[in-house]
Amino acid sequence: MFTAAVVIMVAAVIAVGLYVAGSPSKERERRFDEQRVNELQQIANAVDSAYYRDNHLPASLEMLAANKQEFYVPSLVDPKTGVPYEYQITGDITYDLCATFDDVTQQTDQYGRMQPAPMQPTKPLGIMPSPGYRDWTHPEGHHCYHLTVENRLPNQACGLTNPCQAGQTCAQLPDNKGTYCVPAGKECLAAGCPEGRCVVMESYPAQVRCTTETAPPPAPKADCILMQEKKSGKMDCFGCGTRVCKDPAPGWQPYSTPSDSAGIPYACYDDDNGACALAQ
Repeated sequence: MFTAAVVIMVAAVIAVGLYVAGSPSKERERRFDEQRVNELQQIANAVDSAYYRDNHLPASLEMLAANKQEFYVPSLVDPKTGVPYEYQITGDITYDLCATFDDVTQQTDQYGRMQPAPMQPTKPLGIMPSPGYRDWTHPEGHHCYHLTVENRLPNQACGLTNPCQAGQTCAQLPDNKGTYCVPAGKECLAAGCPEGRCVVMESYPAQVRCTTETAPPPAPKADCILMQEKKSGKMDCFGCGTRVCKDPAPGWQPYSTPSDSAGIPYACYDDDNGACALAQ
């Protein structure tokens, strides 16, 4: 009877321990889920940074992973199954990241202690009106995070002595001190102004202001200059359109038609965004 009692007590202790700590398989699932969330967060950071480098979302995650010097992408595949994470562009600045999780987001650890809230990025400067923080909680099974590009503006000033690279405009955004290089034609988006309630002043740097009412159509006044890059010979248009100013990067100069040329197959025009664009 004593031996039987000891066996029962040992079995009870083991059962309680498994109940409190969870089974080894459950612990492995929890760790896999944590790794998935961490890798998806790193991928999202790389996608956001690529947007501000290229002025558009990357076509695929493989393009980011191949550029190890600029982007940190730890893995593109599920750590348990090896199945690639899913990436889908849903709009100009929106995209989905999807994975399959073993369990719902754990609110407590294996000892019953409350887990810290999922990691949230710092509040962005405002690429969209109050985008909020990203919620990285998840259910069990297949789940997609519907994400919006978050601000990756470099924390440095631009100006005449430090111009922006081609395809970007030096702008002063509302509620932010200093100037920033933002994608040309998307100054209002970077400022976080509601659609149709933004004014981009024809100045340098471009002054961006959000308005309470829909901005009236600007007067059609464009001053676009055809320029050529010395090194590559590439042609592009810079200057101020009817709404947006676009500044050239170093190495560009105004193009002069050679005297023996009958003409050039290039011209500048004011596009739908009110920015200088090249017609070829």
